[in-house]
Amino acid sequence: MREDVIQQAEGRRSKTYWLSAVTTVWMLLVNMFGFVDTFTNSSLSLGRTWPFTQHGLFPASWDAAKFIEYTHRVLVSVLLFLLIALTIITWVKYRRYIEVKVLSSIAIVFVFAEAVLGALAVLMVSPPAVVATHMGVALIAFCAVTMLTAVVGGIDRRGLLISGQPLRAYPVGKTYARWTWFALIYVLAAIYFGSYVAATGAGGALQGWPFPTENPAIYGHYFWIDVMHRSIALGLVVLLIGLVAGARKQKNRPEIFKSSLLALILTLMQAVSGALLIYSLLAMWAFIIHVLLVTTLFAVVGYMAIQVLPEPQRQRATGGQEQRGQQTRKKSVLA
Repeated sequence: MREDVIQQAEGRRSKTYWLSAVTTVWMLLVNMFGFVDTFTNSSLSLGRTWPFTQHGLFPASWDAAKFIEYTHRVLVSVLLFLLIALTIITWVKYRRYIEVKVLSSIAIVFVFAEAVLGALAVLMVSPPAVVATHMGVALIAFCAVTMLTAVVGGIDRRGLLISGQPLRAYPVGKTYARWTWFALIYVLAAIYFGSYVAATGAGGALQGWPFPTENPAIYGHYFWIDVMHRSIALGLVVLLIGLVAGARKQKNRPEIFKSSLLALILTLMQAVSGALLIYSLLAMWAFIIHVLLVTTLFAVVGYMAIQVLPEPQRQRATGGQEQRGQQTRKKSVLA
């Protein structure tokens, strides 16, 4: 009878999963509007007031900049309610899974931090470092919700709430796991530096690809900021090639190889989109593609980071006992 129940549960997506998926898409919209808001300098179109406009709940007149900023604020408000509901539900339903608790907590904390940074950007002048931090915080929140959706989906698809089977039955080598988490931190640092480049205007001042062709004596620190940004991107390509090679050794974890390969492809596409951004003279469509690719890349590497974690002790679905994931250790190419 229990096996029949487990088989019926496998493959089914719960309402919680769909709520998490909707929240993920909604957060992507929030971030995209936020990036466009920054790109078009629309953040002050409603005046130096927050959360309402200088004329109250609605602006006295409308234009493109006001529409972008107003829509962004509305989307953020709805996102907060979605995240609060999602956090409460996941903490109750998936309380055995520490990953769910941590990811939902990270998401809601960083979304609140994103809202605060957005308010500060309106209420006072923000230096490039703060603008870059705002983008980094937004991407961390998106990555957390995306990973939460993936974890909840994996639990539902395999019926783990009923079966009590481990989420990650075959652990990877410790060295490969460390390199994966290093890659996640590296991607975040690359995103932060890229945001800083955009905020300082260094990216738009220089042409040429893959490295700028201008005279460094003329452009000074702008030249070296841009060179550093592109060098970091090149280093990321090398790092992900190593992760793909190492993932081939994880025979029992095909999802890690697929994820690492997707991350490498996204990184190469990101490099091409950087060239498009330069040769289009920072056109908005090229900017959106560039940001969308790096957002997806960060989420994919974040998913890899969750997958390489060791299986913790969990309370069984049928009682108060504890289970531990299999302790088999597979050596990776980097071990």
